[in-house]
Amino acid sequence: MQIETIKEKFFDILIIGLALIIANNIYKAQGKVIVSLKERKQIELKRLDVLKDVNRSYERINSIKSFVNNKDISLIVNSLTDIAKDCHIQIDSLKPGKDEEASGYVIYPFELSVSAGSYHNLGKFISRLESSADFYIIRSLDFSFIADSAIDKNSLKVNLAIATVLIKD
Repeated sequence: MQIETIKEKFFDILIIGLALIIANNIYKAQGKVIVSLKERKQIELKRLDVLKDVNRSYERINSIKSFVNNKDISLIVNSLTDIAKDCHIQIDSLKPGKDEEASGYVIYPFELSVSAGSYHNLGKFISRLESSADFYIIRSLDFSFIADSAIDKNSLKVNLAIATVLIKD
């Protein structure tokens, strides 16, 4: 009888040992799967960060496009008039030119003739144009000094070719 109980206990121990070996192998395999999933998670998090950066860049580009593309001829004329008044510049004429299309953008040129009382006022006007939120480009500048002895006043006559840009979608 003792031999039978030893045989039964031996088979029980053998089955428990076999179950432990199988469980250990399953545990190791699942550990490898978990490590693989953690690595994959890190890769996906990096991809997510890149996508967020791309999205922020896209939003910034759209913001800049909407800022630059906010063009209306009457608003541009009003803006130029306001800048000129602030700088004590008189606009003698303002002529829009022919639009120039390029890949990705359109240039809206203007011919502008102004009178300035001093070089200082002219410099202030040019500085304000170039730093304006409407994004003006000064393409050419031609000026002459005019002395008017009849009214005892000197002035500068200035011809400017300026342009503003519209980004195409």
